[in-house]
Amino acid sequence: MALSLIATAIGVGFVLAESQTHRLSTTYLPANPPGVELVGSQKHCQGAQTVPEGAAAVRLFVVTFSQPVPALAVEVTDANSSVTSGSRHAGGREGPVTVALATPPNRTTTEATVCVSVDVPGQRRTQVLGAAGMVRLEWLPAESESWFGFLPELTDRFSYGKANPFGRVLLAVPLILMLAALALGCRFFLRSAHC
Repeated sequence: MALSLIATAIGVGFVLAESQTHRLSTTYLPANPPGVELVGSQKHCQGAQTVPEGAAAVRLFVVTFSQPVPALAVEVTDANSSVTSGSRHAGGREGPVTVALATPPNRTTTEATVCVSVDVPGQRRTQVLGAAGMVRLEWLPAESESWFGFLPELTDRFSYGKANPFGRVLLAVPLILMLAALALGCRFFLRSAHC
């Protein structure tokens, strides 16, 4: 039993230490077709968007009907002033597409207008997935991060539960109880082995 608990703890540690790119924010729309369909070189803008501080890229979900992804540009404005912008060269497969932003915003903008431009010759169709005539936008940080980096935020969120006598240390309580159970199990195993 002790070995299985130790193996589980090591496995959880490896999973939590794995570095991934986590979303800072999203429009919380499903990535459903058709979303917004652009024919040829067109631009789609949507207002009242929240763009988080530190966003270094935006992920879009693009359908090109088995054609290479066209050149894409994203521009973020707030009250007619530019917040940030970015572009991506043509090429690659349809699906999730990341457009790097030139400069990450230095503050969270809550009433931004986000415009997505497609540059493609002719009348080729490009769909940017979303819902209700809006595009799904996923704002990404500059660097990937492990789940250990989220521990302060997770401990705060766990402490919001009702009837929580432990406050911010609530997340540590199950860990302490598991270690106590492991110690008692080892003690019982070692005591019974001497008989």
